Amino acid sequence: FITCLANTEQNLYFYLKDPVKLVLPAGQEISIPPVVLTGPKYKTAGLLFGKDHLMIKVAFHPTGTYRLLGMNMQQTVNKGLNAIEFWGNGANEILALLRQDISYASMIDIISLFIERRFDRSCRAEEPLDRVAIQMLDPLKNHSLEEWAAMSCLSLRQFERNFISRVGISPKLFIRIVRFEFAMKIKNCDSGKT
Repeated sequence: FITCLANTEQNLYFYLKDPVKLVLPAGQEISIPPVVLTGPKYKTAGLLFGKDHLMIKVAFHPTGTYRLLGMNMQQTVNKGLNAIEFWGNGANEILALLRQDISYASMIDIISLFIERRFDRSCRAEEPLDRVAIQMLDPLKNHSLEEWAAMSCLSLRQFERNFISRVGISPKLFIRIVRFEFAMKIKNCDSGKT
């Protein structure tokens, strides 16, 4: 059992062995699909793993999933969605290939080819907001929301609206989570810090 803390990540997970369950605060256990698409989290989540566990995590830039799928990322916040609904039967085919007795290097190649094909076929063009969202992952960059919006070539309202659609959460919450993750990283490096 592990507790997942708040994070800004957008991921595609492949669970190749025993099923994984989401454990709700009330103790309920919900089975997770074997291929899961996740977005940012601001609530903790508990995961219960089986004895034979193998997980592959594909991490995307803050707007990467939006660019590949074109979906409003708000629906991924604090959730794991069945990726087959978004990635199609290709995700099932990849899962079957990954479950064969192959090396980790082969697994990476299979997933990379899958993502590259999807990228070549349907990826949206990069916009200034996409580059700005990546820069916002640096907790030491101390820009105001107005400055981030200007770097994105958008008004503040356009920036907030487009950011929520592409990332799933508001830019203000995103920055708070980035700082939280940074604080946790410092704490993990030095357990004596408060």
